[in-house]
Amino acid sequence: MQKFNYLLIILFFTISGQAIAQDAKTVSHQKPVTIRGKIFNPQGQLASVDMEASPLSDEISSFAGYVNDQGEFVIQFALEESTVATFHHGNQFVQLYVEPQDDMRLEVNTANFDGSIKFTGKGAEHNNFLAKYYNNFTNPNDVLLIKHLMKSSQPDDFLQFANRQRDDKKRLLADMHAQKSLSQKFRDFAQAKIDCEWGVQLIDYPFAYAIENNTDVPPLPENYYSFIEVVDLSNDAALSLPSYGDFLLKCLNNKFGKSPEKANAGSDGLYPTKFDFTRKMFKGKSLYYVQAQTLIDATIYDRVENMRNQYNDFLANCPHKDMKKAVSAKFSDAEAVGGGQAAPDFALTNGEGSRVSLNQFRGKVVYLDFWATWCGPCLKEMKASNILRSRFNDGDVIFLYISLDESKDGWKKFLNEKGWNPQIHLVSNGAGLQSEIAKTYNVKGLPKYILIDKDGKIANSNAKRPSELGVVDDIEKARKSN
Repeated sequence: MQKFNYLLIILFFTISGQAIAQDAKTVSHQKPVTIRGKIFNPQGQLASVDMEASPLSDEISSFAGYVNDQGEFVIQFALEESTVATFHHGNQFVQLYVEPQDDMRLEVNTANFDGSIKFTGKGAEHNNFLAKYYNNFTNPNDVLLIKHLMKSSQPDDFLQFANRQRDDKKRLLADMHAQKSLSQKFRDFAQAKIDCEWGVQLIDYPFAYAIENNTDVPPLPENYYSFIEVVDLSNDAALSLPSYGDFLLKCLNNKFGKSPEKANAGSDGLYPTKFDFTRKMFKGKSLYYVQAQTLIDATIYDRVENMRNQYNDFLANCPHKDMKKAVSAKFSDAEAVGGGQAAPDFALTNGEGSRVSLNQFRGKVVYLDFWATWCGPCLKEMKASNILRSRFNDGDVIFLYISLDESKDGWKKFLNEKGWNPQIHLVSNGAGLQSEIAKTYNVKGLPKYILIDKDGKIANSNAKRPSELGVVDDIEKARKSN
């Protein structure tokens, strides 16, 4: 769930009942954006325009306007550079493209939100293109069609479909530019959107086909991945597009996955090597974006201490304060429970209803297993975990299974059905990945394993799974560390 960072909003009610909601600084700002309009069949008294603070941030800046009895509203906010935004009303929304000093009027009927939306005024031509684009290419029927084709089409056929759809999108862009001049900045943005959506489809297809058909990746035509060389991987303006960032990361994974650098990296060197590899593919803001995302991924899927040199390199060289802020926050959270740090104490309820704390096992090695009943990979590891636990039955190593299920009753019923030892199975407060224990131990996904030594310090913040080679050696090392 995204965190909304609502800026200071002031509502000015006029005699006609209209209202303006704006950031307090907007009045004196030199580049305000104004979006006014009329909503037919309004579904509430507020309309808002929301923007991500940065491509890596969970924070959203939201600017709201009061919808009066006639359905009229006005929203005004300051804007430094062109970006993607989202207009919300009720439970419906549409993506916008806004440039500094845009002054648009929007009209929409909630009974047919996507089909009725129209824009006039400065900046309208860009958003009328987007409205037509979404109706022509991203409506629910098109989404279902692409999913069906990914499952049923042979590689040559899917490649032809993707190329044909890209051509259709480019033709729409050219036609609308001929009818109503679009800014060069917007045309660059739209071309990036078209290209990266095309690229994501082609990158996703082989794996989607294999998963849907429970088979291997199909043989691909020669030069299938040549599209990666076609798309501009350093389009700074396009980074406000979620699909562009997604494309960059998938390109990195594709190229790095086939590289000799990855083959020679080793488990502890995987993310550091991947970070260094980014310089071979990207430059400018895109480079710092993929490096930032690689660092953030490492805080989740690797031992954060392995990335200290790359983290310092990023802070020293990245010129983008918003990116450094986002990475620093994630890195600090991970370092708090990184290798060598004191494992935070907790007290949770086990399957028998008793409170169990971490501190009561001081002097023993503790292997924490974060899981949930709905997590397939977690359940798959349980058989191996039982075998692993049986190898350390002298009481010197404690296995604690911490469920992040949101339903305690469902968790308890599951334990009873499986006949698992209720004494070593603990449950969080029912908030899943948002629970206090998950936040404390920086658990962002499941399963997650953490190894704690006899002194109560974290021996491995990203411990091997029970089925992985080397997990026994790691536990033995923690036993002998004193």
